[in-house]
Amino acid sequence: MAKTLIKPRELPIGRPLPWNIYDQDGTLMFARGVAIDPETKARVFKPGLLRDVNVDEGELVTERIKGAADEQAKEVRLAFSETGVRPGDAVHLVRELDGTRLAARLIGYLKSKSVIITVPADEQGTIYLKAGESVVVKVFSGKHVLAFPCTVLAGVTNPFPHLHLSYPAEVTGIVVRKSARANVRLIAAIEVGREQASGIIADLSTGGASLATRFRGIEIGSRIAINFRVELAGCQYIMKIACLVKAVRANNSDLLEGATVYGLQFCDLLAEDILILGQVVSQHQAETRNS
Repeated sequence: MAKTLIKPRELPIGRPLPWNIYDQDGTLMFARGVAIDPETKARVFKPGLLRDVNVDEGELVTERIKGAADEQAKEVRLAFSETGVRPGDAVHLVRELDGTRLAARLIGYLKSKSVIITVPADEQGTIYLKAGESVVVKVFSGKHVLAFPCTVLAGVTNPFPHLHLSYPAEVTGIVVRKSARANVRLIAAIEVGREQASGIIADLSTGGASLATRFRGIEIGSRIAINFRVELAGCQYIMKIACLVKAVRANNSDLLEGATVYGLQFCDLLAEDILILGQVVSQHQAETRNS
């Protein structure tokens, strides 16, 4: 999940927070929906606090750097049946009620009738949504980051628990070139189980990256997490991405002396993550062409 630094003017006083607030270590300080008074702000606010990034800001990032690259992400409108979504695709829901983010999987859809998903869950477990509740659905189809509002039609328990959502007449999509890659050099903090290490990210795309590290406890097929910072249009974003190690090879470049290079596949990306990664790739490609 992408995070960004909080600007003092962004912090609402006396109103529910629109996002979670974290300290520099990523520990949750204030949950979305909590109201902060002036005394609390003066006592706890300091430079370096982080907040969640939502998909609307990802779209704003796209707008701010338009013209920076020929392959920039662009907004399109599609019929749901034209999006290329498939059963098993990861789906993220944002509840209109309180902004809570939930994860689910697409089971399928019947055109003009309903979209069918697994029962969603958050970090605490399964969340059962009521019929009539409004949500915004976000899904990455392989080419588009999609977002559309809908309503919960019904929850079904047999033969297994699942939800029916209202079928969207149209969805908004941001085109992301998943195959595009950029030659970057980004310092990364690596989490391998309970162990931590450092490395350098290179050859970045929205689907994965190469990682050079001297840490020897990584194997093909293992799951790790990488943390790194990127900058777009003057804003810093802190990325934390789960990865599957797909390949390992000797380091034949000057990327990091004595390091091994691992090929990573990104897992469980949110729409915000994909938009930001896509814009980072486009920005680096534009800088390379203009240098």
